[in-house]
Amino acid sequence: MRTTIDINEELINDVMKKAGVRTKKAAIVTALQDYLRHKKVEELKALVGNYETFDLTLDDLKKMRDVR
Repeated sequence: MRTTIDINEELINDVMKKAGVRTKKAAIVTALQDYLRHKKVEELKALVGNYETFDLTLDDLKKMRDVR
């Protein structure tokens, strides 16, 4: 999808450096993926509660992911 947006040049350059990418598109895609990953972790933490009581296995997590 082609979209035109106005992004602060310093911000996009910082993201490109931190993400180790060479294009603005790659920086934006990486940032969006990271944001979604962060939100999914927050949702999982809310479902499970305190991480110290987290007793799901990797297989349990994979099954949860496949349900969505």
